[in-house]
Amino acid sequence: MSFGKEKTHPLNKANLSSLLTQTPGTVEVAGGSNVTLTCNHREVLTYCNAIDWVKVEPLRGEVRTGTRIRAISNKQKETCTGTLTDVSSDDAGMYYCLAVHSSVSYFGNGSKVFVAGTISTSPTVGILLPSDDVNSSGDISIPLVCLVSGADRHRVRLHWWINGEVWDGWTNSFWVSEHGSVTELTQNHIMIPVSKWESEVNCTCVLTYAGKYADHKTVQRNGFSAQRVCYATLWLSRLVGISSSLLILVALTVLATCAGKYLKSGL
Repeated sequence: MSFGKEKTHPLNKANLSSLLTQTPGTVEVAGGSNVTLTCNHREVLTYCNAIDWVKVEPLRGEVRTGTRIRAISNKQKETCTGTLTDVSSDDAGMYYCLAVHSSVSYFGNGSKVFVAGTISTSPTVGILLPSDDVNSSGDISIPLVCLVSGADRHRVRLHWWINGEVWDGWTNSFWVSEHGSVTELTQNHIMIPVSKWESEVNCTCVLTYAGKYADHKTVQRNGFSAQRVCYATLWLSRLVGISSSLLILVALTVLATCAGKYLKSGL
């Protein structure tokens, strides 16, 4: 069914299912080579010619059919195979096998495809700082945010060194749409006591990418090597009385807006 005209369909989470089992979960291949994905449909009554392969567009909540995956007939009736040939950076992403049975869509558990060499230079970090009036705001702690742009979140690890101590922080990823293009951002967020921040201690964000050291950046109060974060982010740290899940949702929205502005100035 693949190789047809690309179509988009709303991603209906109610139809997501693990009844289709995919392998491998993650695979890394060199540019120009081939990659093979398998889909076991033992729990779904269907045939390989009814299996499609789709690629998720996370920002828009859509799945795209008509991918470059070529479905291959398999003698094992319960397992279907799809192959990507001569892969390039455009083929990197998350793929799902899809079956429709009795008007219900079933998705596999997903296969993440990495294409080696798609990033020509090592990713770098940038740090967002609180506004200058933090010492008069009465806050107990302030936020520091470390950002990485355009790097695959599965390969990124961020942590902090503060006064000889390791701070793991909280890491998450999101997407920013800018002039029709989509950039993936990974951020690590910590809350540092105001007293420690005002002591002008060095705060270093360390980036490890694909298991190897990639970059670091050090900031301190009154330093000039980082951008000032939108005041709304500081305001978020003062919010009380709402659920943590709602706070996270609001924070991500604000950070996405701030990050978009931050990207324009260069990470």
